[in-house]
Amino acid sequence: MTVDGPLAWQQVELPPAWSPEVVVEGPAGLLVVASRDDRLDRWAEVFALNSDHGIDWTVLESGRFSEVVHIDGLVGADSGYVAYGLFTAGEFTDTTVGRPANFPEPAVWTSIDGVVWELTPLPLPGRAERISEIVSYSIFDLAVSGDLHVAVGTEFDEDLPDGAGEVVVPTRQVLWATTESGGWDLIDDERLADAEGAAAGPSGIITTTRTADGEIDVWGTTDGATWEQLGVIRQNGFVDGAGWVHANPQGFVVGAAEAMHWSPDGETWRSVSAPDGMAYIGRAAASARAVIVIGQTRNGSGRLFIGTEPG
Repeated sequence: MTVDGPLAWQQVELPPAWSPEVVVEGPAGLLVVASRDDRLDRWAEVFALNSDHGIDWTVLESGRFSEVVHIDGLVGADSGYVAYGLFTAGEFTDTTVGRPANFPEPAVWTSIDGVVWELTPLPLPGRAERISEIVSYSIFDLAVSGDLHVAVGTEFDEDLPDGAGEVVVPTRQVLWATTESGGWDLIDDERLADAEGAAAGPSGIITTTRTADGEIDVWGTTDGATWEQLGVIRQNGFVDGAGWVHANPQGFVVGAAEAMHWSPDGETWRSVSAPDGMAYIGRAAASARAVIVIGQTRNGSGRLFIGTEPG
């Protein structure tokens, strides 16, 4: 059943210049990570906000991340929260001027409660395995299934010719997985050279790669070290589906086209509109009592809004 109706939207006030980035559900409730960029020093401060039901939010003053350049994503799991992004222990560069370059490197931060975060740098390929003498990295996805964590990133060739003109930057994908001891290893599997992301499911973690004729190969693992091809998705034209979906034990929210739909149980759905002034919604979450959205206003400012039943 679907019903329509407005929500009463309330903006969560953040300190000046702080921008909300991600929101997830975990053992300590809903968690939002926000950041403040220091453009002069090219450094980011990050802190967390916590809520039981998505309505009242508490700033976790000690929930700060060490040595962070920026957080790219956050995952909630039974054991806690895992954030991923780039870190640096000191001065860093984002260009190849003044070589050798010192680019930020991929890392994960783990927390049981969103208050105390532990930094773990991810291992990088040795010099002989890199695509050039000067490289940089990104990390853009991470999935958690029990004790198994799989992360996906990209290695960029930064040893490029000087001068004007269009330059195609060579890249390759890099995958990491946790070991039995809880550490991280690089995944050395040529079949996954073009991995597009990672997702947790009922039987471990999957990733996908595309074939030359446009089909999608699905690969799965239960230990991070051994990967098996689970199936092939054959493409017939364009796939038209939801723009994004968020589901947790407290509720569901789906965004498709210009509409947003909210349900506390998956059966009764409410079609709702976004907050006034929001030009873009980047992340969303739901509880049985509220819809939580993170996005940007028309002037590019990041905002966190909470939508509840009127009255």
